[in-house]
Amino acid sequence: MFYPIITKIRDTWFSAKDCPIKEIISYMQKKNALRDAQIEAIKTYLYLKIECQNKPLWQLFYERKISTLEIEGLQDKVSHALFEHLSQNKAALNFYGIALALGKKPLLNFINKNFKSLDYESIFKRFFYNVSYTDYLFSLPMGAGKTYLMAAFMYLDLYFALNEPDNKVFAHNFLILAPSGLKSSIIPSLRNIKDFDVSWILPEPSASKLKKLIKFEILNQSKTNKKSNKIQNPNVAKVASHQPYETMFGVILLTNAEKVILEKLDDKEVLHKDLSKEQKQEWSSANELRDTITKIPHLGIFIDEVHHAANEEIKLRRVVSEWNDKGSVNMVAGFSGTPYLKSTEKISISEEVKIEHKEISNIVYYYPLIKGIGNFLKTPVLKTAYTSNRLEIVEQALREFLTDSKTYENALNSKIAIYCGSIENLEEQIYPKVCEILAESKLDSTHILKFHKGNKSYPEPKNALAEFENLDSPLSKIKVILLVQIGKEGWDCKSLSGVVLSQEGDCPKNMVLQTACRCLRQVQKHKDEKALIYLNEFNVKKLEEQLKQEQKMSLEEFQKGEKEKLIEVQRFDRTKRLHLSPIDFYQLKLVFENFITKSANPVKSLKSIKPTKDSFIIKEQDLENQVLNTEVKKRQIKEEVHFKLWLYAIIKESFHTLTMHDLTPFEKPLKKLFDTITLKENDKLYFNLDFDRKALESSIRKAFCDKRKFHIQKELIPQSASLLIASNLKSPIFVEDSKSFIPQQNIVQQIIDEDSGKIGTTLSEEDKANLIKILGEAGAQKAINEKEITILKSQGFDKDKTYHYLPYQTDSAYEREVFDEILKLQKFKELDLELYYNGDNALSEFKIESSYKNTNLGNYTPDFLILQRKQEQIHRILIVETKGQTFAENFKPKKAFMDEFIKLNNKEFGYKKFSFLYLQDADDKGNVLDKGNKLIGKINEALSFFETKE
Repeated sequence: MFYPIITKIRDTWFSAKDCPIKEIISYMQKKNALRDAQIEAIKTYLYLKIECQNKPLWQLFYERKISTLEIEGLQDKVSHALFEHLSQNKAALNFYGIALALGKKPLLNFINKNFKSLDYESIFKRFFYNVSYTDYLFSLPMGAGKTYLMAAFMYLDLYFALNEPDNKVFAHNFLILAPSGLKSSIIPSLRNIKDFDVSWILPEPSASKLKKLIKFEILNQSKTNKKSNKIQNPNVAKVASHQPYETMFGVILLTNAEKVILEKLDDKEVLHKDLSKEQKQEWSSANELRDTITKIPHLGIFIDEVHHAANEEIKLRRVVSEWNDKGSVNMVAGFSGTPYLKSTEKISISEEVKIEHKEISNIVYYYPLIKGIGNFLKTPVLKTAYTSNRLEIVEQALREFLTDSKTYENALNSKIAIYCGSIENLEEQIYPKVCEILAESKLDSTHILKFHKGNKSYPEPKNALAEFENLDSPLSKIKVILLVQIGKEGWDCKSLSGVVLSQEGDCPKNMVLQTACRCLRQVQKHKDEKALIYLNEFNVKKLEEQLKQEQKMSLEEFQKGEKEKLIEVQRFDRTKRLHLSPIDFYQLKLVFENFITKSANPVKSLKSIKPTKDSFIIKEQDLENQVLNTEVKKRQIKEEVHFKLWLYAIIKESFHTLTMHDLTPFEKPLKKLFDTITLKENDKLYFNLDFDRKALESSIRKAFCDKRKFHIQKELIPQSASLLIASNLKSPIFVEDSKSFIPQQNIVQQIIDEDSGKIGTTLSEEDKANLIKILGEAGAQKAINEKEITILKSQGFDKDKTYHYLPYQTDSAYEREVFDEILKLQKFKELDLELYYNGDNALSEFKIESSYKNTNLGNYTPDFLILQRKQEQIHRILIVETKGQTFAENFKPKKAFMDEFIKLNNKEFGYKKFSFLYLQDADDKGNVLDKGNKLIGKINEALSFFETKE
């Protein structure tokens, strides 16, 4: 209901020249690691964070930060009194815009009569479930990468929070809630957040810096220990190990929703219910964890598969509201596969007037399933079995799958999942039949995985869980997976390319769509992969119903995706025509070597550790920095402590070099050290402020570490890199908008025509006008008559001096400006230079592994290369880098490295082969730098490099 409005205004904001996230988004698009669905979601997230200041949706609409209607044009359509009211009341104008969009006459009539008395604030709060905190919901289909999107959101928050630590818009710590029923499948996938590559969204060194800041805690202990007290509650202890809370930063907690929702009872019910000791203990534990979470500052909450929490929705909102009232909830972001409700919601405006809708109102971004099919999802091939015999359906499906099954490029076997309904069906009917069919293809039972939880007759198959979790490994021999009540959702198996639902009840009736789509995840990016979905008539009918209800699409659209609605872009490799050989250069690499000089001896080292005194020095100075007074003070932060919690803190700061298993054998000497630095007051332990606790903890960690000597060696490695990885240039591709491609498709086709000998392509009126400007009327007419002019010469440059592939793609307006200006320069033409775009990370092989002060900064892919030839061979190269103000600071280390890279290569080649040009459109205050005449002047100056003598 509201997300189309948000998306439209977001796009307007993003299209502005001074939009603060242009460079970040352009960087992500160049890296080409995220999907379009993820990047568009990030645009919305940053719009709501930066432009909308992270405010709740009801407030954004009430204050008309997000507008639904403009006042212009309404004067002749509404009464004078209503027009005056709408002109002066932002909330009223927005509400009237919603009423117009809904087209409900009773609602419009009601507003016309009661506009002065309406409580607009209350109405907008009711639209968004009366929550006081910021609550945004992102709807993306399975396979879109919701887990990585969560990670991107978190790292972006931390990136901005580091730059503006006092800005409450950005979260500092995060809590991820998985739905209760999916803990066995969701939480393992959420752990993939650890594997997220931050350089996909932010450049080095920021990416590595943020990665080092992150600390993960998985709160997966279902029960507290017997005789539980606060410190023996393992989940609470994990959170508390990051104290002091005030300075917590970069902590990510992962848990199930059930651990923070009031399980079944509230405080009053506990007093009146006859609970067992264990029940009371579990209730107390949940309470304790919730109370601890309120202490975490600037907390961002992420709820995965939010539609699962529908039955506990009120409880969850209640808990989050309590956290928001008591603590510091920054925002809540939910993730779901559909924006549509299963039943109609009603919002009361008055006793007589109600607004009915079937969309979740706090959806801020929606990427439909239809757009993912054929994009980042496999294209489904749906087959209907017109028989009621289960085994016949299984046989038909399996034979068809085996005929077309494949092995993916990374040695993964494609697999088919057969849902069996019951363990008896699986063991007694389907498994024997599958064995029989596989035997015909000379495949034995080792290619079958039976996975169920077991019953009295049939125990859970041995090692089934381990095999199930490793299906995407090239080592897995499995081709057929037989399942009972497992793998309906939350199952991420990319090599699954077939699903069979042969009977009603093979999966829950309301989950046919989710189950059937398990096989749609794509293995290889940009590949046209197919997936076989074999259903009986009942399940086909359910699939059709659920597609219509949850995705607003038909079976036909489900099988085609949205390619027909997208723009087709043809791409071409021109490297052979341009005789563009690989570029030779020398790569400077850092090789890190370390040697153990002394093995760890914890027994001896712990005995030698002595706690040291702790103090800090305060110096008083005058304006000329003369010391007037020096005072030694003790630290005054009194902190309650417990032995186990102290050990957790030591482990936490060990960068994964220590575990509790390592410390347990040494508890006796560690307890002795602990007793030395603690004091007891009123039956509670506190750290003794006389001792330097941090220094002691560091010494303890050192006691378990081998002493090492590090040696950094610089190596020069000859490299040869192509400017185009031809295998990655897919054609055609289908896009929503072709504006980011240069040149446009009509020019592309004319260039290709001319390459193939079709000279004298018909010029448009605009081309003729450009030609007249360059050659004059007589010269232009002569060229046209003689058919000797090419399309790009008519625009002022030669098509064979650029475009080693067609078309280039960049969303950076500044890159486009630089590209156009270079090609127009007279000096560029006189020197017979060539210009090639190199900024597409997925297409170019010319990447430089950069380092700075003995720190690896990762691969650097320059934006442009200007080449000069000598006897048809590449002789000199000017590397051009463009940067917007957002990333200028981040690029400083790489810029310093490039100076070293240029000197090193020129020395090795024996002449000035390389030079480097850095262009920046504005500084951090928005002051214009290399634009207009300044830009032209700087490029012309840099081109003098090609005039220098050897």
